[in-house]
Amino acid sequence: MSTIIDYCSSSYLGIQHSSWELAPWAQLNTGKPAAFQEQEKASLVAKKVARLQGLATGLLFSSTFHLFWDVFQGFSALSTAIFVDDKTYPIARWATEMARLKGVVVEIFRQGDINHLKALLATKHRCPIVLTDGWNLQEGRLAPIRAYAALVKAHRGLLVIDDTQSIGLLGKKDFLHTTYGKGGGGVLPHLGIQDTHVLVGSSLAKAFGVPIAVLSGSQYWIEKIKKSSLTRIHCSPPSSALISAANHALLVNVREGELRRHQLRQNVLYFQQKLQRVGLQTPNHLFPIQCLEELPHQAAIGIHRRLKERGIQTLLLARPKGPCLSFLIRSDHTKADIDLTTEWIGRYSNPLLTFSKKHFHGKRDRTQPR
Repeated sequence: MSTIIDYCSSSYLGIQHSSWELAPWAQLNTGKPAAFQEQEKASLVAKKVARLQGLATGLLFSSTFHLFWDVFQGFSALSTAIFVDDKTYPIARWATEMARLKGVVVEIFRQGDINHLKALLATKHRCPIVLTDGWNLQEGRLAPIRAYAALVKAHRGLLVIDDTQSIGLLGKKDFLHTTYGKGGGGVLPHLGIQDTHVLVGSSLAKAFGVPIAVLSGSQYWIEKIKKSSLTRIHCSPPSSALISAANHALLVNVREGELRRHQLRQNVLYFQQKLQRVGLQTPNHLFPIQCLEELPHQAAIGIHRRLKERGIQTLLLARPKGPCLSFLIRSDHTKADIDLTTEWIGRYSNPLLTFSKKHFHGKRDRTQPR
């Protein structure tokens, strides 16, 4: 059956980037590495994103893999120690493992455990680089960025944030925009943080819908990484098509960003309300990734399969207790989409929950044959 409703796409703001919406380009790629010749539009897009985040300037990369590779390969083994939040997304962590192979000290600390991080910092008399995600997907909340930033500043180090989930979604909070905030600049404006001891790496592939990445920070750090970059020498730069799409996303954000974020918020609220009516517990946050953590994993798998048969695509996300039935809500989902989805969830959930409780919690139905 063809897909009716898709809850697997992370393009939260529903920006499509149809070919007719994008500015044309004369050449897909220059055939030259960015270190030799960077497209002017690439520099402009990176600066626009950095300013949206409240930072001085930025640098464009083909992906966060390229971005974090360049960030961490430039640090010296003699003067640097890297401290990694244990909930950090794998791509950034891969880059720290490369740094470890070069002799850089890499320590893992428990997410949000400030005392654990303090203890580790006290044992390493080197410039600390602390790595974290802005939004913790597993916990469904922001990382303690303010506390990390204060610690790093006190030790004259650097805080590196992967803000892929928040860019385009979170922004500066005011009395009108209290949930996501205004502007879409991500976690720093959302928390009101302006600091030269911070680097932010963000893929625009989530809310903005463009598979391209921007590194933002102070003029000093961006120039330092630009000079030491290896991917800007040995890898192809972002294509003209992706640069055009990124610029289009930023224009849409200016014109329609607040309206799309408002509609997204309404959709998440409506989804939660409809699920509660069929007796299911929902997350206590309004982030677009809605995971039904309370479902037994066998029930989650069963509902996922049955929804797929109805043409409704969902995700099974890995969690310590087992797979979690998850929905990525977008601003372009309609009420009819959500009504149909939650109606089928309600029909499927009760018998599957009853089955799971009997067969996976030690309560066997005695009326059934052995």
